[in-house]
Amino acid sequence: MKSQSLTLFGLFLSSAFAVPRTKRQDGGNDQPISGAKGAPILGGTNKALDLQNPDQLRTASTDNGFVPNVKWSFSESQTRLFPGGWSREQVIQDLPQSHDIAGAQQHLKKGAIRELHWHRTAEWGFVYNGSLLLSGVDENGGFTTEVLETGDIWYFPKGVAHNVQGLDDENEYLLAFDDGDFEKIGYVPFPTL
Repeated sequence: MKSQSLTLFGLFLSSAFAVPRTKRQDGGNDQPISGAKGAPILGGTNKALDLQNPDQLRTASTDNGFVPNVKWSFSESQTRLFPGGWSREQVIQDLPQSHDIAGAQQHLKKGAIRELHWHRTAEWGFVYNGSLLLSGVDENGGFTTEVLETGDIWYFPKGVAHNVQGLDDENEYLLAFDDGDFEKIGYVPFPTL
């Protein structure tokens, strides 16, 4: 009897705190419609982007206030083209909430070199395609050279001079910096062959 009472009590609690689901009346997920609220978009929109961001079209049932959009797709960044590849970045001007982090996505062709440079911020890197030759020199003359493959990561503290060279036919990696405005002192140009 006691176990039945606890089971019924548990069912009561789970149903009392369940989040109600809103049935969409538009037959899809790409319109700003929820129940009787909203209306279809009849003009210019990016449906693929809308489908990736449904909570930007309509408020989620669990949202009790303003939830800022705190993401940035590299697809929305300006891509800078160079003879040895390309680079695109996200900085505080793109995403004002991002004070403590910035990112970049870079592509190097085989033999292309991101010349010796340094930043006033730390740099983390993640290789997601290809292989790279990394070299770094610190202020005391200590140096390292490593070959990194897909899945490898690296870290250079602020001020450490380093360069990156593409070893495979096509090489790509992500970078993260510990300042959202890492470019305010200047950015060194990119890949050469």
